[in-house]
Amino acid sequence: MKLKLVTIVVVLTASTALLAQERVKKAEVEPAPSRTTELITPDGSDPGTTDSTVPELASIVVLCATEPNSKQFKKEWKSWIASNYRPGMDIDAVVADVMSQAKMHRLRRGKKTRSTKSSKKISTAMHDTAMAVIKNIR
Repeated sequence: MKLKLVTIVVVLTASTALLAQERVKKAEVEPAPSRTTELITPDGSDPGTTDSTVPELASIVVLCATEPNSKQFKKEWKSWIASNYRPGMDIDAVVADVMSQAKMHRLRRGKKTRSTKSSKKISTAMHDTAMAVIKNIR
């Protein structure tokens, strides 16, 4: 009986050691997960992950990706333009950046990209809104 118990203990110990070695090998082979920039809003909530080249636009990117026709999106876009516009700023480049980042946001969330027609409509509305705000600034 003792011999059977000793045999079982030896087999279990060897099996455990082999499993541990396999885990180490697997951990060495698997790449580390990539990290993205996370946005935390002033109220502490996390509206989503973005890689916007202009960090202040991150909440606008999330809104553009999720609610481009909402009053909140339009309000934040107007506010951003009013606060950040400088003469010579390429508004179309800013709109293109927001649209590109919104597309990436949607893809990361498993959502479909918008049609070209829908994207064009959103970017045109953003451009027109920006021009109206700029006109009032001047």
